[in-house]
Amino acid sequence: MERTLSRQETSVAVAPTIQDGKWSGPGDGTFSGPAKLSAMSTKIRRSAGSFTPLESWLDRAGIKRRDPARDVADFGNGQAFKVFCMTWTLGQVRKRRVGAAEIVVAKGGWLHLTPGAETVWRSSPARETMIIPAQVALAPSGRQLYFRNQAAFTLVTPGGEHDIAIRKVDEDLVRLALVATVGV
Repeated sequence: MERTLSRQETSVAVAPTIQDGKWSGPGDGTFSGPAKLSAMSTKIRRSAGSFTPLESWLDRAGIKRRDPARDVADFGNGQAFKVFCMTWTLGQVRKRRVGAAEIVVAKGGWLHLTPGAETVWRSSPARETMIIPAQVALAPSGRQLYFRNQAAFTLVTPGGEHDIAIRKVDEDLVRLALVATVGV
């Protein structure tokens, strides 16, 4: 019995095996179909404020517009996102000596927002991973930023406070994700 599996059928708990470009697994008989790894995993999309240079050029040319309202609607429908985030206090704190003083240096990373799961922050260069607890509040911060399109916030968690900076267009998405994770 051979059939092609739909996207819904690939989300079963049984791990399929891939052989000769076909994948098969246990069930109500033997089944096979084209091996499509993208159908087996959730695709994480970059948010409207997190873009590549090509996407920035396409946006300026008017070819491909990114919409924050669409991101919020898609998150409500189960789409996972990653949001670019600058932080000073999440993960290993980086300090730099300037004269006789030490200052804390911001580092870049990604907030991985998945509906129904905890929010995860991953740093880009050091590959650090931090899970942000469910009971969190996002409060405006008084930290001065040098980029007009970013806003500084303080993540208030039971374990302490962490300063982050995200793009202003991603603020609604991050707030929705943090509210949606309460009670996970």
